[in-house]
Amino acid sequence: MNLAIVSLGYQRAQYIFESLRTLSQNYDMQDIPLYIFIDGPTDTTPTSEAVKRNKSVLECVRSFRWSGKKRIIAAKTNQGLEKAFRSAVDTVLSDYDAVIVIEDDVVTGPYFFRFMKEALSVYKDDERISTICGYCYPFDRKIFNPQIPYFLRHFATPGWGTWRRAWENIEWSSKTLLQRIKPLGSRITLDMGLGARVTGILVAHKNGYCVGWDAKLSVSTFLDKQMCLFPPRSLSNNIGWKGDGGTHTGDGITDINAPLSFHEMSIPHDLVVQESLLARKAYRQYFYPNKLVEFKNFLISVLEEPARKFLKRPVKIGPFKKKKTA
Repeated sequence: MNLAIVSLGYQRAQYIFESLRTLSQNYDMQDIPLYIFIDGPTDTTPTSEAVKRNKSVLECVRSFRWSGKKRIIAAKTNQGLEKAFRSAVDTVLSDYDAVIVIEDDVVTGPYFFRFMKEALSVYKDDERISTICGYCYPFDRKIFNPQIPYFLRHFATPGWGTWRRAWENIEWSSKTLLQRIKPLGSRITLDMGLGARVTGILVAHKNGYCVGWDAKLSVSTFLDKQMCLFPPRSLSNNIGWKGDGGTHTGDGITDINAPLSFHEMSIPHDLVVQESLLARKAYRQYFYPNKLVEFKNFLISVLEEPARKFLKRPVKIGPFKKKKTA
């Protein structure tokens, strides 16, 4: 199985440097190809702040020393998060069997790559598994305290990997996904199963209010009854969740900051491939500790689309801002 790493950057030089630095200090990283994709500035005026930030990022990644092959692909204009991200993974998976994706504000512990490489090798032909994550949500350990890797019908963005065979089957159309969950029973199963207002995110994305590529990947995984493997402790973490130049972060989003583990984690040979119900319970409790809040968000996801059709215009019920780019 040939494997490459994708690093995604935009306008935060200080973060992508730290991301690449921690990644380079991982074990077994010798001769691993690294593809760095930098999205273009939103304002291409030579003197604009966006152009200055973009140049700073390019200078940073060009000067960074990598032990293996390093290729930098810089967009001249801004593609937007989802288009840039999907294009990057498409490009690399056209030449490789598997890919590990690191966004510019994700740092990794020294055993992240070893765990990801092992998992991608072990489950490369298992159609039940769609992705591998190096991140573990900061669950309440009284509810769920895993000592070995576990499976969830969900996905997390801070450091993950997949294969060409899984990537080609992901459904990226919000409209198609909403059609698949149109029956109320399916929507209840989805929202209550993932413990988040994912159908509301899909509606908001279709109407132009948010990006939501990770929600679409989670929903596609859930509907296809596939799973993601997670480590028992987090081997990666997001250090830019509260903004500082990020365009899809902010104070209104649940903090997913998790303690970074510096211990090696392996996959037991007898690990049963099935979703951990305790992990699902802990996930829902983490995002919606208040049952009334969870039920309110479910009602919003149900009412958002009918309200739009009745009023014949986009409806903003959730906490989303109109996105500027696709």
